[in-house]
Amino acid sequence: MKLFLVGANSPTGRGLIEILRKNKIRFLAPADKNFDPDNGAAITKMVAEFEPTQLVNMADFISRNHSALKRAESSARRCERINALLPATLAGTCNQLNIPM
Repeated sequence: MKLFLVGANSPTGRGLIEILRKNKIRFLAPADKNFDPDNGAAITKMVAEFEPTQLVNMADFISRNHSALKRAESSARRCERINALLPATLAGTCNQLNIPM
């Protein structure tokens, strides 16, 4: 098993990484800044180079900050990019590379 993790800096992601390390499961968890939903080609290249058996998306706008829900209302574009466009881009990548998500 080889997992490609998106949004691994979230509380859920950090917990998953701890479990993966403990169980010696291979994974790659690139920094959030590497996931521009407008650049699907770069995301596809990054995922393809790692050749994961599965992709796990944990990225969300409101992680790590309870006040982010209020900020989402004033940052609608950023919220949409993280919570809607990025998952769509990742789904396209997984479909193209035949990787379960």
